[in-house]
Formats: sequence, structure tokens, C-alpha cells
Amino acid sequence: MGSGGYKTAIPKCQKLEQEILGRGIEPQSMHLPERAKYWFFGHGGTIDLETGKIVYGEKLKRVGQRMAYARGLVESGTWQPNR
Repeated sequence: MGSGGYKTAIPKCQKLEQEILGRGIEPQSMHLPERAKYWFFGHGGTIDLETGKIVYGEKLKRVGQRMAYARGLVESGTWQPNR
């Protein structure tokens, strides 16, 4: 993460999402929880401007796969927190 930390990452994320929404495309990041979304953008993730799909890059590829897997478990209802 850069020297500005989340202070600089959050506005960039919001601007990118608004730009994509302005094109009539719903970005995949809209379905991520805010904390995960801002972490993702803060660590170099981005969105494809043409498709709205999340682009992980080499640095975040493994983490991205794990995030997608965990998100799938939550959405399907198969993950039950042990609290």
C-alpha cells in the first residue's frame, strides 16, 4: 500500500466505480463488502473498464482466488460462522 494508505485508496476506488457505472456497467466490486473492497484497491487491485470485472494482477492472484471462494460460500449459505 502506498504512503497515503486507505485515505488515498478509498477515493480512487469510488471514482473508478463511478466511472464504470457512468458507462452503464455494474462493476463486480459493488458486491464486495466495503472492508474487502478497500483492502483490495489499497493493495493494487483494479477493475477492467470495459467489462467491470475485478483484475487481481500477479501480486493479488492467490488472495483473489481465496476471496472469490469465501464469497461463494457466504452467498450460497454454506459458511456458518462459529461464534
